[in-house]
Amino acid sequence: APYSSWATATTNLLEALPEAIDGSVIVIAGTNNIHDLLYLDKGITVVGATGHETDRIVQKKSGTRVAWLDHPDAVLRSLHITGGDADGGFGNGVFIAAGGGRVIDCHVRENKSNKNYGKGGGVYVSSPDGYVSRCIIEDNKVGAGGTGGGIMLAPGIAESCIVRLNYAPNGFGIAVSSPLARVRNCNVISNSGDSVNGGIHFSKSAVSDTGLEVVNSVFSGNHHSTKFDISDWSAEEGYNAANLDAAFRSCVFTSAGLPSTTGCRTVADLGFTDSGYRFNRDSPLHDVGTWQGWMTGALDLYGNQRVDRRRRVDIGCYELPYTPRGTLLLLH
Repeated sequence: APYSSWATATTNLLEALPEAIDGSVIVIAGTNNIHDLLYLDKGITVVGATGHETDRIVQKKSGTRVAWLDHPDAVLRSLHITGGDADGGFGNGVFIAAGGGRVIDCHVRENKSNKNYGKGGGVYVSSPDGYVSRCIIEDNKVGAGGTGGGIMLAPGIAESCIVRLNYAPNGFGIAVSSPLARVRNCNVISNSGDSVNGGIHFSKSAVSDTGLEVVNSVFSGNHHSTKFDISDWSAEEGYNAANLDAAFRSCVFTSAGLPSTTGCRTVADLGFTDSGYRFNRDSPLHDVGTWQGWMTGALDLYGNQRVDRRRRVDIGCYELPYTPRGTLLLLH
């Protein structure tokens, strides 16, 4: 088969796609400039050889997003995805269509469109089988009237992600428009826009029914781009407040005015020890999250086990590794 070894590998990612069948794995190394859409409608995995910082897919064609996924087993893994500019402004980096798909361990950065009313500057998810996990979604943008500078969930799952420094007039970091959306253990931090529609924004349709989940997530420092007024969450006028209240569990905000009286609390100092939002035992995020079944065997953003034998879980993208407390005995 062509392209089956490094010796016969192609330097054109799009050239390799027609040769791939369900179950194929395409391994890329270094920077791969593409000049058209990376379209995955089969069970194909495209994976970086060494990691998402060094193995890059860069879109060079104007008015074109980087990737379109439309199969439950279509996977982008361990890649840096950048340069996307969707013609309609929907999912500039990655669009996950009705057939589903997964974006795992990726850095989705600097995908920007000036098209009016765009959605999902980094990633647009339009399927319950759409899954974005352990990703850094940062510095993406949608144009005037748009929403979801980082991620649009309509519906879909965002799990153990950092969503930061994205821009949208509405829903600066994450926008949610379906009660089938799930936001789990994410850090939504320092996203901005030109309104008061905050770091995470909910349409009326998102809370038109029960089922929406926002669990173990951190919202901090999301703000108006020029006035710097803090706005960590917002909802469309006329939203169902009871359903929104019920959607939140074990979430932390650094601003007042919470979306849920039972599932949120305000914390002044999150106790982060580095720019990756790690922390130590003294952090108010440690061991106070809600355990859920999906966590068994799951990993955090940094590859740590999401939950230990005690079924205690942290809030946010990071899970502090468990070390038993005890007495140190020195024998001589």
